[in-house]
Amino acid sequence: MLQRRDLFGAATLAALLLSLTACGGGEKPSAAKQPDAAGGSDQAQNEATQLGAEITNVLDRVLAYASARSGRAPETIAEVGLDSLTPKIVRRVSRQGRDILITAAFRRPAGRAVWECHGTNRLLEELSLMGHYELACSVAGGGIRTFTIEPGSAAAK
Repeated sequence: MLQRRDLFGAATLAALLLSLTACGGGEKPSAAKQPDAAGGSDQAQNEATQLGAEITNVLDRVLAYASARSGRAPETIAEVGLDSLTPKIVRRVSRQGRDILITAAFRRPAGRAVWECHGTNRLLEELSLMGHYELACSVAGGGIRTFTIEPGSAAAK
């Protein structure tokens, strides 16, 4: 009889833990999951992550190109073998002082929380050292917002 009571107690405890886990355990949402004052936090973060992935990909190609040409950066995206226009994104390369600046923007920004983002070659250094990077983006309603991008944390659509 004692063994049945122990099994019943263990089953009850397991059911209680499962229900608490499913309900979130009464914990407050973390700051990363709370929508911020700018609104549309999840949408904005996902769009910034998508543009960030595009920027890191282009930066990787541009820096490989520059490395093979004694530090000479390309004047256009086409020089590195990429199209400046994709079905969803416009990509541009320019200079910001001595740094290479990559801009990725949505071709159709209507209904988007983020319109375009910018990143320099320092972004890849930040990513390799810290595992994430800061990305400056133009958001709906005007203004610039900085997003922390952790590759692999959100699927790009």
